[in-house]
Amino acid sequence: MDRLGYFLFSVRRDPRFCEIEEVDEKVEKGWKLANGERMGEFFPSTVELQLAMDGGDWVTDFINNINQVVILSRKARLIFEVEGVGEEQVEYLPFVLKDRRGHVIDDEQFYVANALVKVDCFDWQRSVYKTFSHAPREIIYPSLRRMCLREEAIPEDAKFFRLGEQTDRYIIRSDLVERLKAEGCTGLSLRAMGEDLF
Repeated sequence: MDRLGYFLFSVRRDPRFCEIEEVDEKVEKGWKLANGERMGEFFPSTVELQLAMDGGDWVTDFINNINQVVILSRKARLIFEVEGVGEEQVEYLPFVLKDRRGHVIDDEQFYVANALVKVDCFDWQRSVYKTFSHAPREIIYPSLRRMCLREEAIPEDAKFFRLGEQTDRYIIRSDLVERLKAEGCTGLSLRAMGEDLF
């Protein structure tokens, strides 16, 4: 078997792809999503998210959004689960998706995928970044130019997780990436470790 690798996960920006700009006011304590804390009691299943007026028409399996949370389709969720990324690692929060006219898009269920696993594995020696003089372990956003990981610090079963040092950054393992690609999932954006980010 080929050596497993890791990628920085995000959602691809493309004028053809739909986007979500606003969060339903029914969501309480939304800041918890950035920290990877459980949100079930604050995220009712009646939450409605609507596609942005200036976004595209293509509803992808991973949807870009202003809050930088992971939003995925039922298809993508099933792949995650088949690959072992279950409810212990990701809290799947269902919501009602509406098109730009406010009509429910009911041909597929979507979820906010709240990654609960956080792994401290940032390679401070090999990565390229800037920090504050008073806080040498706090990366100035968005100064991170190149990311490397200490792969020996990553648990064997971690396929999708948050970077412990910056919990708004998601890491995905190469075998899960290959499965998503093989199943034709759309909207993924990936950067290999050691690759220039800008």
